[in-house]
Amino acid sequence: MFWIHGGGYTHGAGSEDLYDGGPLAVRGDVVVVTIHYRLGALGFADFEGVIEGARRNVGLLDMVRALEWTRDNIEAFGGDPSNITIFGESAGAAAVGALLATTPARGLFAKAILESGSGRATPQADAVKIREALLKQLGIEPADAAAILDRPWQEIVEAQHKIGMRYGPVIDADVIPEAPLDAIAAGRSSNVPVLIGTNRDEVKLFNATSRDRHITDEDLPAAIAREMPRASEDDAKRLIEVYRASRSSKMPASNVDIFDAITTDLRFRVNAQRLALSTRANGQPAFVYLFTWESPARHGAFGSCHALEMPFVFGTLWAPTQDRFAGSGPEAEALSLRMMDSWLAFARSGEPSHEGVGEWPPFEAETRPTMILGREVTLEHDPFGEERQDIEAFV
Repeated sequence: MFWIHGGGYTHGAGSEDLYDGGPLAVRGDVVVVTIHYRLGALGFADFEGVIEGARRNVGLLDMVRALEWTRDNIEAFGGDPSNITIFGESAGAAAVGALLATTPARGLFAKAILESGSGRATPQADAVKIREALLKQLGIEPADAAAILDRPWQEIVEAQHKIGMRYGPVIDADVIPEAPLDAIAAGRSSNVPVLIGTNRDEVKLFNATSRDRHITDEDLPAAIAREMPRASEDDAKRLIEVYRASRSSKMPASNVDIFDAITTDLRFRVNAQRLALSTRANGQPAFVYLFTWESPARHGAFGSCHALEMPFVFGTLWAPTQDRFAGSGPEAEALSLRMMDSWLAFARSGEPSHEGVGEWPPFEAETRPTMILGREVTLEHDPFGEERQDIEAFV
């Protein structure tokens, strides 16, 4: 099991305590590999053709090289080079999606798990804008781009943070020829089984820390419309009605909660299901989950937020701060063991079913079977289906 850490392609490390592979290795008799890769401008700024010898996507190619090393050496650790499962969360999941569409990565892995991410790649025109903004922040003229090679890495990292632009894989004919979701939909990706899912309240991790967070009835439609370039305020008002009707009887449905629910689906859940359906259409099984365990932090303000599932997957609820963020106790431990066993079963056989969760059927468009992973673990068909049907047109 080959882990790719998240962190927006700008931070994080495979060596964090949260990603300790020991519990998975012991419970599942697997080898767990965690990696580092170059981040931010150092890994994904596009200087190909501008600086002699520079290549695009070196951060992504670091992952490819690590997979090649794993293929060539994992038998010495008791692993099987023909049965490598890549898995990641957030930007790590986006990297998994990118690797599905990365030409040099084909044949290097047998299965893929994506937690709260589905893959994206930046068009080259946008990558040029990012490069130019970075150079400008550093006071370097575009014609003298090679001068960046003489700058300390600390200056480059500081500049990348100041410009506040998104880094990640760049579309490139030799490495990642098209956007991952497009490649998967067209059947041009690595043809492997997929396990993919999202957390019910992903964006609350980013939004719950905002001070005095409040959205009035009058402001809510405009706030949602700003998140959907293809939608009008009338479209937003209809979505609000649908989501409020769906949620008001079973969970908080304030304006803030509705905003978070809609933006979670826009940014995460809709594309995750699209990737699953494309995988299935291309002849491989895809299995979908929805994680609903709620964080006890900030008096529950985080809900079932982004990144919350990771200590359950790794069996690292003991890691620093996780008792406050993810919770502790028998229920948390029981959920962690069930999730570990599903991830392990999928890595071993390509199917996540086991006694602790019951039958977990492959995803398909008609019934959309989804494993709910929370205080209750149960299979539901098309959970929050009314919301999904209404929002898909805007993603």
